Amino acid sequence: FLQTAGRLDEAEALLRRALVGLERAYGKQGLKYAYGLSNLANVISAAGRRAEAAQLLEQALAIVGDAPE
Repeated sequence: FLQTAGRLDEAEALLRRALVGLERAYGKQGLKYAYGLSNLANVISAAGRRAEAAQLLEQALAIVGDAPE
């Protein structure tokens, strides 16, 4: 909702906070953590910070690629 409303700074802050919880709950190699990274990358990309978004997506893809599921 925040991203759609153009409130990218708020969306980014909320997603970064959510990532902390996902890391605690699932670890940095958890698929849900990777999903959170992907969401954050989308918001950061929408803000025009494409290089930073690409790094987050690469990190998420590495987690997904290593997943046993």
